[in-house]
Amino acid sequence: FPVTIVRTKNEGETCTFTITATTSSGTLTYQWKKWNGSSYADIGGATSTSYTTPTLTASDDGNLYICTVSNGTSTLDSSVATLTVHYVTITDHPDAGSFNAGDSPTLGVAATVKPTSALYQWQYSNNDSSWVDEGGATSSTLTLSNINSADEGYYRCRVRNNNSSVTEFSNSAYIQVYYAAVITSQPTNQTVTANGTNDATFSISANGKSTPTYRDWETDRKSTRLNSSHLKLSRMPSSA
Repeated sequence: FPVTIVRTKNEGETCTFTITATTSSGTLTYQWKKWNGSSYADIGGATSTSYTTPTLTASDDGNLYICTVSNGTSTLDSSVATLTVHYVTITDHPDAGSFNAGDSPTLGVAATVKPTSALYQWQYSNNDSSWVDEGGATSSTLTLSNINSADEGYYRCRVRNNNSSVTEFSNSAYIQVYYAAVITSQPTNQTVTANGTNDATFSISANGKSTPTYRDWETDRKSTRLNSSHLKLSRMPSSA
């Protein structure tokens, strides 16, 4: 029986085994079987000269198959066919986290692959959709050194087996960066008439992570707690 002895396929594909047999009498019948650890068990419905596997996963690597052929009076088993599956299975995904500016968090991924060894490439996205490679980030860990607001976003790792026939991506992990408030707009000088009807309004704006809060407004004479980004002084006396 000219049956394929070893077949190599990638995870996600299917594999077809075929057999050719002749007989001088009777009609040939076929039954494909798979090794279950103790014996060859019939594969339901696999009764033709070829058998196509379901979509392959890593667990199919190393499966053994035979085909039993009968002409009604005698039965013969084919040679054993071995299935080799190339795969990437990610077993540990990077964790999301919140960090302060200046921290240096490390993300990690773990995978089993065939053929070994794994090839890694970390990627970054600001929207969890469009991804770019992180330069030089080709190991199973990624350390973000001295992070700042520009480092906030999503990170994932692309993992391939060493012949790049199979590629898998880790789950994405969102890295949030907290940083100190920065004043983006300062209060400006105001000119008003003492004891007049016009008011003096001062304002300030800032950004930061988390949202900045506003505490005390101060003059050279007193401190006023308003918890607001605006300070309004109405009808100021000449001594204000």
